[in-house]
Amino acid sequence: YQRRLWSWLQASGQADAFVPWTRIEHPDFSGLEVEVGGFVPFTASTPPADSLDARAEHYRDFLIHLAESLPRVRLERVEVEPLHERLYRLRVAVTNDGVLATHTGVGSRSQWSPKVRVAVELDSSQRLASGQRLVLIERLDGSGGTRELTWLIEAEMGSTVTVTSGSPMTGSDAREVTLK
Repeated sequence: YQRRLWSWLQASGQADAFVPWTRIEHPDFSGLEVEVGGFVPFTASTPPADSLDARAEHYRDFLIHLAESLPRVRLERVEVEPLHERLYRLRVAVTNDGVLATHTGVGSRSQWSPKVRVAVELDSSQRLASGQRLVLIERLDGSGGTRELTWLIEAEMGSTVTVTSGSPMTGSDAREVTLK
């Protein structure tokens, strides 16, 4: 490895990245032979400055592609259905528009990855007749993975509720829904 590195350094005009081995008198090792030299620290792990643009361009394209593939949670198909006086069914589809799932398989098993949080927010005059105010979704597959949620809400006609969804890994989305 070091021979290849030395050849590359010489070919790229960076021979000064190697300090020739030199015998010295070291106060802690009197009477012993001590030599110092070798590759300048970080030479093998830090690319030369004039090559950074070309390297960055290569990795930039990959990182942009990766970022565009990350999970993105959206609230879709938000539907309100009046069932009876002051009773409404609210349906929401929580969809992952990203290519990657909201959790890896290992993340789900280890329970380390934060779940997708979906909450329905009501005011003091409204009551949840069915469903949970907070739902934690374990995992949404990528490329359109969807979970449908339903709530029955007791409220006045024309009042509004807010549905929110998201996690630190997926971003968030919110919808204000008028009950009518």
